[in-house]
Amino acid sequence: MEVLGFLIADQCSSHLWDPIKSSQSGPSFSHLFFADDLVLFAKADLKNCQSIRDTLDTFCELSGQKVNMSKSKVFFSPSVGQENRDSYCNILGFRSTPNLGKYLGFPIHHKGSSSRDFDFVLERVHNKLQGWKANLLSMAGRLTLTKAVLSAIPSYTMQGCILPSRIHSSLDKVCRNFLWGSTVEKKKLNMVGWNKVTKPKNRGGLGLHAAKERNTTLAAKLCWRMKEESDELWSRVLKFKYRRRSIESKAPKSRSWKAILHGASICEQGSKWSIGNNSQLSFWEDKWLNMGTVRECIEGPLQKGEADIQICNIHTNGLWELHKLSFVFPPNLSQSIKATPIRTASASQDHLIWIASPRGEFDSKNAYLIACGANIGENGFLGSWIWRSQTLPKIQMFLWKCYHNSIPVKNVLAQRGIQIPPFCDLCHDKPETISHVLRDCTAAQVFWAESNRPDELSHTAGMEVMDWIRVNVQCKVLAKGKSYPWAQFFLFGVWQLWLTRNRRLFQTSHTPRNLSKIVEAQVYEFWFCVLDHGSSRSTSTIAVRWVKPPVSWAKLNTDGAVQGTVGLAGCGGVIRDWQGNWISGFARAVGITSSLAAELWAVRDGLYRCCALSLEAVQVEIDASVVISLLSQTSNTNGEFSSLVDDCRSLMKNIPQVRLLHCYREANRCADALAKFGANMEEDFTVFESPPPCIVNILHSDKLGLAQDRYCNMVVNST
Repeated sequence: MEVLGFLIADQCSSHLWDPIKSSQSGPSFSHLFFADDLVLFAKADLKNCQSIRDTLDTFCELSGQKVNMSKSKVFFSPSVGQENRDSYCNILGFRSTPNLGKYLGFPIHHKGSSSRDFDFVLERVHNKLQGWKANLLSMAGRLTLTKAVLSAIPSYTMQGCILPSRIHSSLDKVCRNFLWGSTVEKKKLNMVGWNKVTKPKNRGGLGLHAAKERNTTLAAKLCWRMKEESDELWSRVLKFKYRRRSIESKAPKSRSWKAILHGASICEQGSKWSIGNNSQLSFWEDKWLNMGTVRECIEGPLQKGEADIQICNIHTNGLWELHKLSFVFPPNLSQSIKATPIRTASASQDHLIWIASPRGEFDSKNAYLIACGANIGENGFLGSWIWRSQTLPKIQMFLWKCYHNSIPVKNVLAQRGIQIPPFCDLCHDKPETISHVLRDCTAAQVFWAESNRPDELSHTAGMEVMDWIRVNVQCKVLAKGKSYPWAQFFLFGVWQLWLTRNRRLFQTSHTPRNLSKIVEAQVYEFWFCVLDHGSSRSTSTIAVRWVKPPVSWAKLNTDGAVQGTVGLAGCGGVIRDWQGNWISGFARAVGITSSLAAELWAVRDGLYRCCALSLEAVQVEIDASVVISLLSQTSNTNGEFSSLVDDCRSLMKNIPQVRLLHCYREANRCADALAKFGANMEEDFTVFESPPPCIVNILHSDKLGLAQDRYCNMVVNST
């Protein structure tokens, strides 16, 4: 195919083949190759048709290959008359077609296209369903198939266009019916709303995706690709045709461009700028903070000339000069600005990153949340313990439905408008609620009385049903007099109580007398056959001390300190010689950021100090292994902290000998003390030429080699 490309290029350079353009100023193209498929583009005239025919004949003669005449077709512009079409087809030897159909499973847009072009997506889903027996699968099994297959089939088509709304609705209906076990012959009640089911598991849902929001997410991914691959042919063609100098064209839009426009708002919300060296970004209008643009975070007019201020104008020598501005920023905003890393040692330029992705790449899960309008920082689901419980998936699904009060007991069905007496068939005068079936019914009380419940749980009988379930599931003790955990017995117990209730109601069978024995047998089978008990954990104590570097080497210890997961942060570090003597130290008030960012700030400041002191052999010792991993990798970084990582890598190249070492926290106490000092100091950055009082004693004990005890978890293999 490479030879054919050269032949076509030669014809184009000889002006025998005229490539086409999608827009007046856009790039021209003559051919596209994919595997053994060819799409050729040329002006519709005799010269070009003859050139195409000659080029293909030459290639076939050189390669020994042949053109499949029956599968090759010609698509003409509507302006080409029928007489000319016939003449050109005779030269080419191909038939003319008014419809290119689908290529790689995707319908090619042309005049006369309609929403019916996408009916094949529904047909594929229905064809896949025909081979499945939903009634033979548990709901957990149907959930797995829905995620892996039914939701995945439309995704390929969704990557390039926005499907019609009726297709979205139909896809959701198909997935919803299959999940709850509905068929054409028999409809079943959907006990939990689709808007809840399609939330992530950590927000109370099952992790399925609604079709419309899924389509929007994939459109955002296409938009992100266009930004990332701005120099690729496809990206340049689209931008020149539909957007020139940021002005939107009024020309009819292709499906792909409509999808890109549809996903643009998601990209805008999910991304921000990573600031490069000598950044030309607008301080006010460009989004380089996680919370949005600076202008969106403040109110009031700007003074004359302030609107055009760029970041490079007020960030010099590694420090922000916010005092140059007329605004007095709120503390949270000023601390967030101060904590924003900017490249100072590496030459990388401004570039877009995805905020929620550690690598800065497009994050589909995060984009889906944005498409759903979810609050990204919100996590209101208090039942995440359900998915962490060690039990069968179908029991986890049962607990999830209990959490949403969606088990089809009579009281729940009556509340949802179904005409049914809400009373228990055993107790008669008591409503059949979830708590009644699992705990308060006479059958349940007999079962729990016969169980080996630990004495520590005797107080739980009066709790709300989900609190009662949670306390028992999270119980860590063994069943009384048994070798298996009580939580395992409880999980299988509530499941069997529910199954027994259903058999009694629909099959008129009685509660087995030995139900506790049946449950115990299931627990033994699951606990000893399914779960892995080949290893156990134990705790040991080790002595940890600061170790001096080799002769003629220096050691840099750094650390970061943050108040909470994300909060007011500081960093600090100390440089000592091979005898443990003080060389230099520093502390920085970083601002509001994460612990990882604070650690990287500390390493960068420490490396700057080493370069300023002209040290030639340095051990860099850090107690955060993730920082060691980031700095040791040779691959490019594009995440939120890529500016810090790039600077650290660049600074390490300026030191002749550098070694990255990991240490325990107990061996990094000096740097830890300076980091905490930095978090509370008023100055942005301080260099200590002599040890500050807060670390004098620690320095002395480190120099003497005094050890600190550390408790470590160890895995012991019992096999």
